[in-house]
Amino acid sequence: LAAADGPGETGHATNQRDSTRWRVDAEALRKRYPRFCAGLDAEEAEHARVQRLHWVLQRVEEILDARERAEQRSIAREGGREGGRDPLVALPPFPAFAAEHLRQSHGRGAMASRAGWALAASLHVALTDWP
Repeated sequence: LAAADGPGETGHATNQRDSTRWRVDAEALRKRYPRFCAGLDAEEAEHARVQRLHWVLQRVEEILDARERAEQRSIAREGGREGGRDPLVALPPFPAFAAEHLRQSHGRGAMASRAGWALAASLHVALTDWP
């Protein structure tokens, strides 16, 4: 992540109130979260900003809730069938599911990619700055 301000920045967001100053480094995030970032538009990364931890936790909760609902639907659909097939096999891997959830909740265009980049960047900062 690169600071939007001038020299003297450390590269870490230590003050969450100043989180809008932090821009997204798409290449660094693609290395850390390759399967999640694969479906995001790289051009939208420059418009995304690191968000507060509260925002991140809300998005994660939304994604986890959506995944649970999808799993329940899949189990209900496949549960009565014989053959012992795992009903969760039909679901995409979690990173792809999360990106698809953002596309469904934010639209298929730029807003979904911006939300995805903001989520990845915010997670990166939170995990990097964790004590």
